Amino acid sequence: MFNPFDSKYKRNFYFVFVFLVIMILLVIYLKDIFTPFFISLLFAYILNPIYLKLQNKGLSPNSSIFLIFGVIGILISFCLVLLIPRLFTQIHNSGDLLLGETLIVDHNGNGEFDIGDTYLIDEKSKKVLTLIPGSNKSFYYDQNRNNIFDSEDVKYVFGDPKLIHENIDSYEDTNNNKMWDGNIVNKIYIRGKTFIDDYFKKDEVQRYKIYFKNKLKSLVKDIEKKFASKPSNNGGMAVVETSELDSLMFSLQQGFLYLLWVILMPVYTFFLLKGLEGIKDESKKYLPSRNREHVLHVFSRIDSAISAFFMGRLSASIMISIVCSIFFLLSGVDFAIIFGFLLGFAVMIPIVNIVVVIPPAILVYANNGIGIEFFWIIIAYLSAVTLDMILTPALIGKKANLHIVTVILSFFIFGKLLGIIGVVLAIPFAATTKILFEEYILPRMRDLAEENKTD
Repeated sequence: MFNPFDSKYKRNFYFVFVFLVIMILLVIYLKDIFTPFFISLLFAYILNPIYLKLQNKGLSPNSSIFLIFGVIGILISFCLVLLIPRLFTQIHNSGDLLLGETLIVDHNGNGEFDIGDTYLIDEKSKKVLTLIPGSNKSFYYDQNRNNIFDSEDVKYVFGDPKLIHENIDSYEDTNNNKMWDGNIVNKIYIRGKTFIDDYFKKDEVQRYKIYFKNKLKSLVKDIEKKFASKPSNNGGMAVVETSELDSLMFSLQQGFLYLLWVILMPVYTFFLLKGLEGIKDESKKYLPSRNREHVLHVFSRIDSAISAFFMGRLSASIMISIVCSIFFLLSGVDFAIIFGFLLGFAVMIPIVNIVVVIPPAILVYANNGIGIEFFWIIIAYLSAVTLDMILTPALIGKKANLHIVTVILSFFIFGKLLGIIGVVLAIPFAATTKILFEEYILPRMRDLAEENKTD
């Protein structure tokens, strides 16, 4: 049997060991270059079974890849354009409400267009704020926090934000029903001219275009402030502080690096996915012919364990997503299915990071009050944690041939050694370590035990 500790293998062992150490140090030194490559390699490995199945269905290699990338591209575009901006807006606005920002409310609750609706709530007024969640009142959020009802304030009706660019004295009740409804026209008086705001005529995409355009203008102004002239002590030419300039240049460099990653990773993934099977076949040629079968057997076991990990993780994520989506639908919250699947796929980072998705959902929808809806949210959270604690060790550990205790310990051990990456890939690392131990270390220990018995 192959024994790596025999003298004839020592030279090759030392050579491979030194080579691996040098390569690891090189990768660490050039991590900014290798990081997108390894992420792309991981994506290619995960997508490879789908790629092979599509070819078995009769599609060509290029058609299979373009189909996979097309579906992923559509999903990403859908999230970026429609879902994520709306989620961030809702989380931001609801979070500000819960933190007690200054509001202007239909204070007397009569639903009429009267002077009582100009009441200004104090930021620390807990009594008034507790009346808002779950009510049907119309209220206003002081967007710029200047305690003045002006053009930057936001109107909320039943939790639906709509911008109003007016001072309260410039409203016109067009249908004369004295109600806070869509017939209230907002006018701004600029240099003696009346301007009717057409913001409500803009669709959702146009609104976010305006939002990001304003954010870009704000960024440019901040950069201009960074480079604003400051008089020197000796009365000479004004200078920019070196620390501010270095900080700005570092931020620009990091931004360019991440942008480059976003461009390179799809390219890397495309070619790695297309040539992954060829890379595997080509690598076999460099294995020693005498021990090729044994090494291929070891690699096959490792490949099966890692594949089982990703398939088990996907199965657990889908099951938790469905359960959480049902709870969110029962609670009546918006984006119920989206939040359910976000929570479900958060278990891709096992056990501990599941809490990242639910607290924002609780903050967003706590403005419905402490009622049945709020308790459905809590039940969904507890169910997700329970399912993750059960499915992760049982389902994935079973497929990877690991004991439940080993799975749990691997999370802590590799998390301590490698941080978040160690937590995410704890089971593949543990499975690989177990296989290598069984194939190489354990046989040697048995041989030593037999030798001791003979002596």
